[in-house]
Amino acid sequence: MCSSDLLVTCVYAVPVIAKGIEDKKWKNQVAALKFVPALLARLNDSQEALGRAIPVIIPPLVEAVKSARSEVKTAGAAGMEAITAKISNPEITKLAPDLLKAITEPSKKEFTEKALQLLAGTTFMNRVDAPSLALLFPILQRAFRERSIEARRVAAQVLSAVIQLLFDDVLLEPYFEALLPLLTAEDPMTRDGAVRICEVLPKRSEEHTSEL
Repeated sequence: MCSSDLLVTCVYAVPVIAKGIEDKKWKNQVAALKFVPALLARLNDSQEALGRAIPVIIPPLVEAVKSARSEVKTAGAAGMEAITAKISNPEITKLAPDLLKAITEPSKKEFTEKALQLLAGTTFMNRVDAPSLALLFPILQRAFRERSIEARRVAAQVLSAVIQLLFDDVLLEPYFEALLPLLTAEDPMTRDGAVRICEVLPKRSEEHTSEL
């Protein structure tokens, strides 16, 4: 469980930093981005705290990395490096450079395809931590939306392996809302992948799936 001070950090500080990264003024963006490494150090190795914070931070970080402003781009890259430095899963550590390319360049399908190929050839044997899940989820979510049956198959297989190795099921909670639309997907493979996660969160799953 998060200690009270770490919980306060997640509830109050993280959204403020994320909003700062999205600010229209580049100097404010850089100032907020510079807090990311310190924030991660503050959360230390609390998987629940990291699991709450990183999913909020990654989307604006990705946009910062793609910024035309060099100062923002550099600070964004430093933030992403601080997140990958927290990864303890050796399989994800090895794939991190390719996963980051797929996340930060979503318009380049070849990066996503390569990441999925690498994931398909990976045997997950070690515990999956919050930073690892944060890198995996955007890619898997994108794959579930692809027309390619192979992409959806790989995503379902990886998802199945990952949820069995999570440090704590609570790490899935930040992604629950994003999975809800997949529960009603016409494609059974996509639907099955979402259901597998919902089964790990029985209370919340029952509340939402009963309405579908």
